[in-house]
Amino acid sequence: MRRKATNAAAYMGTVSRSKFQSKAHAEISAAMKPLLKMLDHKYLNDIEGLENPTIENMAEWFWKKLESQCPGLCEIVVHETPTARCVYRGE
Repeated sequence: MRRKATNAAAYMGTVSRSKFQSKAHAEISAAMKPLLKMLDHKYLNDIEGLENPTIENMAEWFWKKLESQCPGLCEIVVHETPTARCVYRGE
């Protein structure tokens, strides 16, 4: 199954908003880059942990890969279409 999805990750924090947003964006971007490269033009079913690549499973997969690299991570959002999305908060 080929699946095209867009992703977003969010942080929680109490630091200066502009400084925190820049740092958080840079950390998330750096952590996401190898994951997106791993998924680009691949059959998701062939990737360990994504044998059933629903948007719910993809959100959990991203969480597991990112949580140790992104302290303060509070949610992952995977959009399949403009109206279909999954929000995962590590539950």
